[in-house]
Amino acid sequence: MQSERDNPLRIDQTRWLCLALVVILVVHVTGRVGAFCSPIRADSYAYSGFAWRIAQGDVLYRDLQVDKPPGLLWLLAPVYLVAPAARWPLIPWESAWMLAGYWAFYRAARELYAREIALTLTVVAVLAVNVFLLTDYTTEGFSLAESYLLLPIAGAVALYWRAARLRRWRCFAWVGALLGACLALKQTALPLLVAVAVHATVWDLIVDRSPGRWATRAAGLLLGFGIVAAAVAAVLAAQGVLPEAWHSMTTRASGLLRRETGWPGRWRDVVPLWVPLGWCALGVVLWAHSRLAPRTSTRSPAGRNLTFLLFWLAAECLMLVLLPRRSFHYYAISCLPVILLSGLFWAALLHERATVPGHVAKVVFATAVLGSAMAFRPTIDRFVPVSISLVRSYDAVADSAAFEKARQSSDIRVR
Repeated sequence: MQSERDNPLRIDQTRWLCLALVVILVVHVTGRVGAFCSPIRADSYAYSGFAWRIAQGDVLYRDLQVDKPPGLLWLLAPVYLVAPAARWPLIPWESAWMLAGYWAFYRAARELYAREIALTLTVVAVLAVNVFLLTDYTTEGFSLAESYLLLPIAGAVALYWRAARLRRWRCFAWVGALLGACLALKQTALPLLVAVAVHATVWDLIVDRSPGRWATRAAGLLLGFGIVAAAVAAVLAAQGVLPEAWHSMTTRASGLLRRETGWPGRWRDVVPLWVPLGWCALGVVLWAHSRLAPRTSTRSPAGRNLTFLLFWLAAECLMLVLLPRRSFHYYAISCLPVILLSGLFWAALLHERATVPGHVAKVVFATAVLGSAMAFRPTIDRFVPVSISLVRSYDAVADSAAFEKARQSSDIRVR
């Protein structure tokens, strides 16, 4: 049996895994500490204050008015069954969900790419999510719905690809359940639901011309989604607030749309995506070329999966255009299909490396790695100083006062 010492590739993989885990933890802690210390007293105070009141017996949509689904507040309320009235008890709760979300994103990337590429994309995703949440100027980026959406959204994507590959009906039911959980957290998860529905329909009915398979998969998705939706509706009905909840989540929420736009106004708004977007552009060209070349052992995404990512990205872009304000925390989820698509560059580069002389391949690969690392400098220069400045300016007294004010409010729009 070959030892790790005799297998340099294995050693490199182990070192990269350790380095990636360290980077992920450092970025996560930096982003979360800075977001918690933000001087903006908005969403996280309202959510935590409402969650505390729900834990004390208040009923959402009757005693507390909100224009979002109940999932987030129901998710936070159990913390306050044992925790004191403050925001800080949500720190470990949010981190646990986000760390699980990073793992789910890795599993989604692993469905498309080799292990090293999936790990690289996970590091980029962790950086992008934390930068977008930290640097938002319209709300603080702590314990928002996006922090908790990462897990079910990435999990649904990973499971959808696995279900399509293995053709297991039950997997599609689980995908539907995860999509239902996403929408129970926030309406901005709708683009993923649309992407799954459109992709499954187009591929099964038009490309493969298999209406029977489409019907089976659609039934699985609807069953899983329906179970979650029915469970949420049953709780709201038992509390006697189902009509009020539906009005708040639809009519009241839709009134916010198209007041302005959530579309980025300048390139600086999406600085964490500069490098992934460059990878996407190069990756599409290299991927198309690699599909015409002889097959190698390098794992390359199939056209079916890339089509899904394009549908998802298009739906996210449309949603951003319609959203009511240019707020960076929206991009924390919308950036995920871009980052997954950017893996094409590394997959195609590994494919091409096998067709050129070894020394040339090493130089090209090293240049790509070092160049990409240097290109992330603007993101780091924005991320780290902002976090440090927020921590230095943190005011614990103002934090406590803002939480108390949020606890006294009965409408999330009035704080």
